[in-house]
Amino acid sequence: MSETIFRLILQVAGAYCLAGLCFAVVFVSVRSERFDPSAATGSWGFRLAIIPGVVVLWPVLLAKVSSVRRGGGAEGDAERPVSPERLRRNHALAFFVLAVAVPLLFLVALVWRAPGWEDVPAAEVSGLARHGGAVKAGEGPVR
Repeated sequence: MSETIFRLILQVAGAYCLAGLCFAVVFVSVRSERFDPSAATGSWGFRLAIIPGVVVLWPVLLAKVSSVRRGGGAEGDAERPVSPERLRRNHALAFFVLAVAVPLLFLVALVWRAPGWEDVPAAEVSGLARHGGAVKAGEGPVR
């Protein structure tokens, strides 16, 4: 069951990154100039440097681009700035995700990982090799 959950998480993360990469190609080549006037004079080195950030933040940038296309500004509405309470709530959520959820996810992954060759004592591995023990790649010896 845990393997299925991890595969699902990896597939969702892969799809997110693939969608971000597709968005980044379009954004960096065409939209960044319309989105920010100073990006119009940016070199290809600058465009390559912003690709990782665009891949990760593509939903936010997509919302900003659609706001600009509807006639709004990329920096937001000057008459209705973001309230301090909303900023604090967003920062608290970001702190929780970065400081609590991500390390917890890594800990769960370490605990639930399948045993591999690194978990087998060296004597067993060399004994299997001497006696011609057949083991599938990526799996430990059958005990």
